[in-house]
Amino acid sequence: DGPGEASATLGDAPVRRIVVVGRGSRRVELGGPTRIIVPLPGSTPEELRVECRALDGQPVDLVEWRVDHLEELGRGARSDAQLGAVLALLRSACPVPLLATVRTTHEGGHADLDAAGYARVVTELARVGADAVDVEYQREGAQELMETAHAQGAGVIASHHDFAATPPEEEIIARLVAMRDMGADVAKVAYRQRDPWDMFPVLNAQMWARVHLGVPVIAISMGPAGALTRIGGESLGSAATFATVGRGSAPGQFSAREVATALEHMRRP
Repeated sequence: DGPGEASATLGDAPVRRIVVVGRGSRRVELGGPTRIIVPLPGSTPEELRVECRALDGQPVDLVEWRVDHLEELGRGARSDAQLGAVLALLRSACPVPLLATVRTTHEGGHADLDAAGYARVVTELARVGADAVDVEYQREGAQELMETAHAQGAGVIASHHDFAATPPEEEIIARLVAMRDMGADVAKVAYRQRDPWDMFPVLNAQMWARVHLGVPVIAISMGPAGALTRIGGESLGSAATFATVGRGSAPGQFSAREVATALEHMRRP
């Protein structure tokens, strides 16, 4: 079991690809209808258990375990054992596939890890059963890390975050292409919006990618005026969006119910 696809790139003409994330009976497709991902930012197993219970009855397709919030992350073998135990708890408590994310301080997270430490934690998460792992594509050894995660049966969402600014459209597209070429199943970018115009490079890159890239894309403009990038739906090329049930993990997130309602309105003729 592991990531699969319903179609692939054919010659020089990329076709829309549906990526299946999940193991066993818990699977979700990315690349069709926009899916809702809810972060779990708890710092202890008990907090995470409470967050999982809160998902009951909510419109959630995937959960994102923010591993970088976990206490004692990065303390050698003890941390590895803790990762396996907490992931087993989450897989038993959450009814949907699990994306494990170790967001580093380089990209707005809490994990202060060097390249070797980062690779060790992400590899361990894939090994002990995460359905997918987030890989920061600019990290040293990122492509090899993606290959290792795939060998462990985990899907890979390659990502790039900037909490300071939004780059030009051409740069965003170049990053999405690089993620695809490194072997990512899904390409994700998220950029801080400094003025309302900043959402347009993000949306334009996402819509370009929907036609030309060949892998599902998540592109987010973080800020109040970037709300459209979170609720625009599949018509604007969004494979998934991040929403909250309780605490969020980034600026501008809506609740899962709000996002589900907005997506349904966007699908109406």
